[in-house]
Amino acid sequence: MSEQVNKIIDQLQQRIDEANQKAEAIIQEAETKAQKILADAQAKAVEKLKVTDEEIKRRQDAHDQKVKQAVRDALIDLKQNTINAILSKTLDETIVKLMKNESIVEKAILTMCVEFSKTQHGDLRVLLGTELFEKLGATLQNKAHQIIKGGLSVEKDSRIKAGFKIGPADQGYVYDFSEDALVELFSGAYGQRIEKQIFTGE
Repeated sequence: MSEQVNKIIDQLQQRIDEANQKAEAIIQEAETKAQKILADAQAKAVEKLKVTDEEIKRRQDAHDQKVKQAVRDALIDLKQNTINAILSKTLDETIVKLMKNESIVEKAILTMCVEFSKTQHGDLRVLLGTELFEKLGATLQNKAHQIIKGGLSVEKDSRIKAGFKIGPADQGYVYDFSEDALVELFSGAYGQRIEKQIFTGE
């Protein structure tokens, strides 16, 4: 009887040992899978963090570039506005004021008529703004007839605010001594000089 019991116990023990071995194998396999899953999850998390960091850096760099560009644009605008303000005030008090003075304009036109007559034998044409045309139109024609061989045609151009334009009457070109042309000429000539003087050491 005891021998049969022992046999049964041995069989049970053998089955328990086998079950324990299987359980151990299952547990070990589960732990291996869990470790792999955890490692994969950590790797993906690290990759996502890397991608996120790169995106944040890219956006930050883009933002920094926009800020730098905005600052550069603001400085350029400030420079140009400052230069324009100085030029406008200076040119208004000098060139524009002079080119609205009827005696100065009259003298300049008659002098140029004499110079033109040395090489041009046809009539000349002068364009004046409305105000100067009313003051000088007839006078210029009368005086020009006394000093040059050809005639002088004086016409009104309401777009001219100060100064004048002059050229051969039978040709399509004129020499532009109007306010806009002279201001543009002197702005280009003195704009860079003013910029260097004001913004030296930038």
